[in-house]
Amino acid sequence: MTSALDIPVHGENAQEFFANCRRLRPLMSEELQAQVGHMITNLLARFGAEGMPQKVSGLTFTEMLELDKQLGEAEPAYEGEIDGVEFKLYDASPSDGIPESDVE
Repeated sequence: MTSALDIPVHGENAQEFFANCRRLRPLMSEELQAQVGHMITNLLARFGAEGMPQKVSGLTFTEMLELDKQLGEAEPAYEGEIDGVEFKLYDASPSDGIPESDVE
């Protein structure tokens, strides 16, 4: 049986890409869901909501996890707290981190 981590995730736009990501979540353990959720958050911080799908569409979650590992944690442009709620803001750039030709 194929693991959810080994199924390529495609999307012609951000909405379609993230909908396909959500469809695979029920096939994962809670631990994998948390790991993939963290990876998606980190890649979103690096590439933005429109840039991330362009960079990783067609990759499996396994490949995305490896890419995320290679790139490391995204650094927030600003961190703060308002009324006890902590937040981080990222300056995502579609070209941040890797050359365009390395992910297609």
